[in-house]
Amino acid sequence: MRKQIAGNGTKQIGWYCVQCERWEQPTRWLAHKDVTDCLRAYQATIDNIPTVNDYRDVPCVVCGQIGTETHHWMPQKFNSHPDVEAEWPAWQSLQAPLCKYHHDLWHDLVTPWMPRRGNSRRKDNE
Repeated sequence: MRKQIAGNGTKQIGWYCVQCERWEQPTRWLAHKDVTDCLRAYQATIDNIPTVNDYRDVPCVVCGQIGTETHHWMPQKFNSHPDVEAEWPAWQSLQAPLCKYHHDLWHDLVTPWMPRRGNSRRKDNE
């Protein structure tokens, strides 16, 4: 079990192979509550999990702002689609660091129907 810290400070925890230096494929992030419950038996916390990647200092490729989110060119929900599954590692590697504004802008324009986009950049203006 390892964690990575997204540019916005979110800690993502998953299964990571230290020999291959790769996340389990397809990557499935673990719920913080489940991880916390498991670690409690060892008097450990999420902060005790080794960090593999820390993206907090990665700038947005559009505006240069620090505090980015990883944008996947192929939405992760399609990783088990029959036309994508065999090539998912290649699709998953196509990523760009985007600040929250530019990440939401991309989704607002290209995938406005996508679930869980309720944190849209437009929400404050509506």
